[in-house]
Amino acid sequence: MHSAHVSIVLSHPLDNYGDHFRVISTEMKIRSKEE
Repeated sequence: MHSAHVSIVLSHPLDNYGDHFRVISTEMKIRSKEE
């Protein structure tokens, strides 16, 4: 029960981190093209 609750809580920050990482990777691709 406790571990399930923890996994649910952690899943949200991980999703936000994934979106943030996608934005960074997109910016890196744009910068590499400009160079």
